[in-house]
Amino acid sequence: MSKQKRPRALKKKAVRASAESGCSFVVEWKLLKSLAGMTPVWIPDEMYKKVAKSFLTKTKGQYARRLLRARMAPIGVWHTCKGTCAGGWCKEVILQPDELSALSICECSYFV
Repeated sequence: MSKQKRPRALKKKAVRASAESGCSFVVEWKLLKSLAGMTPVWIPDEMYKKVAKSFLTKTKGQYARRLLRARMAPIGVWHTCKGTCAGGWCKEVILQPDELSALSICECSYFV
């Protein structure tokens, strides 16, 4: 019997919840060299573990790896509004229902 390669199934693209607008927030994590201009934010341990694990595979420095394992490495988080809109562009809009709270949304903007 000869073994033939079976054709691979095509991967389907996942449909996002914001598929109708084409805009969404993209989260980017970076190891920080300096804390200047940054504010501390607390995140759950599970989230830090996932991010630190991905950085451990890329990081070569012994000191940085030790900080990541001890959950002491400074990691920055950036949320960027990205995507495509037919005839427009993606824009972050801040809604402020009252003086003490604010909500950011990522939506399509158009010339009016």
